[in-house]
Amino acid sequence: MSRRNERALHRLREVAKSRGQDLREYVPCQPESGPSPESYTPDVIETPWEQEPSGLSSKKRISEDASRATGLNLAQRIVLTISFVAILGMTLFPPWIYVFNPSVPLREAGYVRAERTAGYHFMFADHSPQDETQLLAIFNLSPKGWERRFISLHLFAVQLNSRQLGIQIAIAVLLTAILYFALRSTRSRATH
Repeated sequence: MSRRNERALHRLREVAKSRGQDLREYVPCQPESGPSPESYTPDVIETPWEQEPSGLSSKKRISEDASRATGLNLAQRIVLTISFVAILGMTLFPPWIYVFNPSVPLREAGYVRAERTAGYHFMFADHSPQDETQLLAIFNLSPKGWERRFISLHLFAVQLNSRQLGIQIAIAVLLTAILYFALRSTRSRATH
C-alpha cells in the first residue's frame, strides 16, 4: 500500500473514531482450498458519511458538515437568506410613480409633464389611476374653466419606478456583500 493510501486510511480511522463509529475493513485472505472468487461477497463497508447520525450531537455534526461543504458559516447563511427575502420583497412590491402627461392644448396653457410617487404596490395588481379629484390634489392642479374639460383620467398613468428599484436592489446587494465578507469565520480566513 502506498504512503498516500496509508495516510488516507489513517485519517479515515481517526474521523470514524472521533464520531464514535466503527470502521470495518476488508482484509484480503490468501485463497487456499476455500470458496471460489465468484461466490465470495465482501462485507459492505459503510463510510462515516453513509451511516445514520445518532445522539444529540448529530445536528451539530450535520451543521458543521453542511458549512464545510458549502464553505459558509451560520452567520453568512443567515445574511444570504435575509438578503434573498428582502430582494424578493422589493421585486414583488416595487415603487410606482404617477405620471401626468398633458395634451397639446394644456401644454400651450403652461401645463408640463410631472411625476409623483405612488407608493409601493404588488407587482401584478392593477394600479391604474381611478379617482380624478385625488390625482388633481396629488399634482396640485386646479384647472380653470376651459382647461377643466381637457383634463381627464387618460392624461394620468402609473409606471414602475425602475430607477429607484434598481438603486434599492444595488444597495441590498452591496450590504449583503459587505456583511458576507465581514462575517467570514477566522478558520476560513486562515485557509484563504
